[in-house]
Amino acid sequence: MSKIEVGLCGPGRHEMPVSEFIYPFMVDNPVDFTANEAITKEWLFDLDEGVEEIHLYVTGLSPVLTSFLNAWMQAVVAPDLYLYHFNRDSGDYEVQKIFY
Repeated sequence: MSKIEVGLCGPGRHEMPVSEFIYPFMVDNPVDFTANEAITKEWLFDLDEGVEEIHLYVTGLSPVLTSFLNAWMQAVVAPDLYLYHFNRDSGDYEVQKIFY
């Protein structure tokens, strides 16, 4: 099974065990939903066809995450999605499977 591990937004708030990010830059306008969905759609379009799982590390910016989820749900072929949320108590990430 082919999977990809990626961060939603570039490094900043928390250390992430990934080096690739969908938004590798500072998001200037988190509430520009159209632009943020377009970035995600382009990223999803460029994924290798064999990718069956996306393991996505998120650390805030809820509007950007929501834009990602909207684009992912509209994808022709949407790989399984696992979100990793930072747990400030443990200092580690907790996984959440997204069902669609």
